[in-house]
Order: sequence, then structure tokens, then C-alpha cells
Amino acid sequence: MVSTSLYDMMEAVLTIHSPEGTRKVPMTQDRLTLGRGEDADVCIDDAGLSRLHASIYREDEKVWILDEGSTNGSYVNGAPVLLRGTPLADGDKISIGDYTTVWISLSHPSSAVSRQPSAVSHQPSAVSNHKSAIRNPPTADRESILFRLPTAAVAVMAAALLIGVVMLAVNLLKGSVETSGDVNEESAYRTHEPGASDSRSKEDQAYGPSSNGTAVGDPTSNTNAAGGSDTSVVQYPDREGGGSNSTAGAPLAAGSRKLYLQMTEAERNEFIYDRARHISRMMGNREYQFTADVLPYIKRYVDAYARRVGNKSTSLWSEDLNLLFGRARRVAPHIIRSFNAHGVPSVVGLYIPMIESEYRECLTSPVGAKGLFQFMPDTARGYGVDPADRCDARKMAPAAAMYMKHRIAEFGTDAMSVALGIAGYNRSPDSVRRDLHDVLDSENKERSFWTLIANSNKLDRYFQNENVKYVPKFFAAAIVGETPWAFGLEMNPLTTYTRNTDGE
Repeated sequence: MVSTSLYDMMEAVLTIHSPEGTRKVPMTQDRLTLGRGEDADVCIDDAGLSRLHASIYREDEKVWILDEGSTNGSYVNGAPVLLRGTPLADGDKISIGDYTTVWISLSHPSSAVSRQPSAVSHQPSAVSNHKSAIRNPPTADRESILFRLPTAAVAVMAAALLIGVVMLAVNLLKGSVETSGDVNEESAYRTHEPGASDSRSKEDQAYGPSSNGTAVGDPTSNTNAAGGSDTSVVQYPDREGGGSNSTAGAPLAAGSRKLYLQMTEAERNEFIYDRARHISRMMGNREYQFTADVLPYIKRYVDAYARRVGNKSTSLWSEDLNLLFGRARRVAPHIIRSFNAHGVPSVVGLYIPMIESEYRECLTSPVGAKGLFQFMPDTARGYGVDPADRCDARKMAPAAAMYMKHRIAEFGTDAMSVALGIAGYNRSPDSVRRDLHDVLDSENKERSFWTLIANSNKLDRYFQNENVKYVPKFFAAAIVGETPWAFGLEMNPLTTYTRNTDGE
């Protein structure tokens, strides 16, 4: 990858007015986070701020702000920050929290010669990492310019409004004498169409073909009994107004319990919908409303896991789940303790190893990743673990918990932001942020992994071939492990194994 020289980037300085006073913070990196928590690059003592409230990004000559799912929101010049981020210009005012405002000063390095020197001498600060000394607020000249600009803008807007009124009147007159013609609308129930090529990995191929010869649970394939193509793909109950009769996460009545493989297709769809909502609450304490085009991706892997129960296999990626969860139960207490200690949902820590290593404590990948959590040597070293100890689950669990804590601090704490953090475990966090920036627009407003899936044709081949599977597989693994009775597994939900049974 070709790196961009710092001298080609826009220079950005933040003037922050908060209850603590006024300070100037030069942007010395590509991303700067603002919030109340210690993990934020710029920590601000304002009770109205979230722990990680917003991030400011810089790439070449572009600078923009992204709200990180904050409670009270972020505003630029009085307008809410867009889901895909709001571009920033010189002199823009950011409002966050109860009392904090941030003024943006932007300049291109090439114009540095013509800029007036600052009234305050530029001396190295004793604490240079966002702890600079208090500076003066934006100059009076800039403020006068800001006040003059709206006058011209109002005149332009008034002219545009007048033209709009005239056009509206013309259209109304035309509509009163013309009959409506044929309307050619797309169906409101379009099926999602991911890439046509099937580039399944070895573990996916191990699941085998479905009874009709198509890829197992392929969201794009649904052949009816007569062998014809059924374009409806999967029919889900109407969710409007809480159409589901069962509460997400609540166990089904004893008389209605049925093994997953014994359920009808409609019952399986309803089951996955309810359990996925339950898992989302475990991840972020706030339920996520899944849509019909998302669930087939999860169902593909739930179907595959269900067929592995009792198959007596010991092969990697097709092993009997009774054996897999036997190993998982032994180390679950250590994982739960470590993730709870770092404030990360234990469900995240328990099911990442299931999709990374299937709980084989010393599994080694062809590229050198090793252990339950599949850390590379440099990553393990960076989180305080000797690479030689990557097979020790007790040492790796705290390192993995800290790694995920950092990912959640980057992406946010609601369920779908945590899912983005999980995606960042498989694909670099920088790549996930770039993917979001590439696909979020006026038509794709939701900042979630499912938006990336729906727009995978816009992303690179690694996402299309590998990363696209990761989060759906995580949800599928958690659905199985947290509802073991439905799959014939004689165990309690994996998150309930909090006590050691090995005498420690």
C-alpha cells in the first residue's frame, strides 16, 4: 500500500472550549477521538459526552467527523452529524456534550508561507499527545467572516425559494388536467443478490452441499419441490408492530420445544430471528431488529452447525459439536472472567474462538496465527504475551479481551457497533472503517456490518470472499451455544459456565 506523505495532508487544529477551559489540539494522526473516557485521544470532562463520543478523520485533503453512536449526538454548525460522517471545512463549529464546542481550523501545507504567525509562540509542549497548553479561541477576523457569509447565503436561498414556488405552481396546474400514466415501480420485496461466484473456504466446503446440490443455506438459492426456482428465497413473518408471538431471548414453552432439524422452514426462520435478537442484546444491551434479507446469511451457518451434532467426526471444521463444546466448557470460566474484567461482553469472548479455532488450543494457521484466539506473534507481543505462550488459554484470554476492548472503543458499544468490532478482529479495523466510508450514503444510512454485506459488490475481494462470512458465523455459533437444547446438545448455555471444574 502506498502511504501518503504528511506534507500532502490537510493541516487541522481543533480549538476546544469545554468546562475545563480552552485548548488547541493539532491533529497529528489520521484519526482523533473525542470523549469522556480514558480511551479517547482527547479526554474532555463534560457529563453530556459519551465515553467515546466522536472521531475526526483526515485523509489527504479531506477531513470529516463521525459520531460514534453517542447518547446525545454530535452537531456541525447546528446540524446533526450524518451517519456516514460530515465533511468539515475551515471555521466549522462542532457541538458535543452539554457544554463543549470545537472550532476547526484547516489549512493546506502549501499555503503555510502566506499564513499570519500565531500570536502565541509555537513551543514544544511538555505533554504533546493532545495535552497542549491553552490557546486563544478563533480570531475575530474569522468570526467576522462567519457572520458575513450567512447574509449572501440568505439572498441566494430566497431566490431559490421563489423559483421553487413558481415551479410547484406549474406542476400543480399540469396535474389538474393530466391523468396519471403507468407507473413502473420496482418491487418493495427485492431479494438480496450477493456475488454469483461461490468462493467457499475449506471449512465451508466441509459442510457439504445441500439436498438440492446448492451451497448449504445459500441465501440466493431456494429450489422448490418441483425443481423450479423460488424467487421468494425465505418468507419471514410480518415484524411490523412486533408480529412475533415469542419474546426475543425467552425460552419456548416446554410443549412447543422442537429440535432445530425437526422444525419446518418457517419455524427455523422464526427461531433464528428470535435468537439473533437475543444475542444482539447480550452484545450491546440493546436489541437489534434484523431484517429479512440479513437472516439467510446467519441461517446458512446455523444449518451447517446443526448437522454436525452427533456426526462422530473428529475432523477440523466438521467435528461433532459435542466434542467442540466439551473443550469450550473447560476454558469458558477463564474467558468469561477475562472479558468481564475488561468490560467486554463475555458472549464476544466465547464465540470468537469457536469461529477462529473451534476451541483447539494450539491450532496453527498457514500464515502463523496460533492458539484459541489465533493471534499473530507481533500482536501477541503487543498485548504483553510471549508468542511462545499463545497456546495457553489463560494467558491469551486477557490479551484477547483487551484487543476487543480497543475495537469496541473504536466502533462503539451498541450491538451493531460491537459487530463491527468483531469484523475488525478478522479484517483490520482500518479496513472496516474504510469499508463503511465507501458504502454509507443517503441510501445506505445504517452504520452496521449488514450494510457492508448489502453493498459487498463495492468492496474488495477479501471482504467478498472471507470477511462477509465472519459476523454471520459469529451469530450462528452464539445461537447454537446459547440455545443448546434446540440442537440436541446436553449442556447449559455456554455463558453460564462461570466456575472452574479443574480444581483451580
